[in-house]
Amino acid sequence: MTDRITEIEARHRAASRGPWTSPRTGILLDADGNTLAVFGGGKQDEADVDFLTHAAADMQHLLNELAQVQAAADELLAERDAARRELARTEQMASFYSQQRAS
Repeated sequence: MTDRITEIEARHRAASRGPWTSPRTGILLDADGNTLAVFGGGKQDEADVDFLTHAAADMQHLLNELAQVQAAADELLAERDAARRELARTEQMASFYSQQRAS
């Protein structure tokens, strides 16, 4: 993982426990009912609160997806490296037999 991903994971772990809820427009609460944010009543509040109420769960989902993608990429890289080693051995054998025939 990159330093940035490690920092994101640390912030996610340190954040207030979810799920976060919004019992009424303009207020965001953590899982224990503590107020996380109060919005000023603007037109954008509903979208912002909706984004934030889903942020903790969405972040966990994305981090899980990223871990799966990274694991798959690591596996593919390992398979590629093994295939390269096998190709190099095959090329060495082909070169050896080619030289034997030429002699």
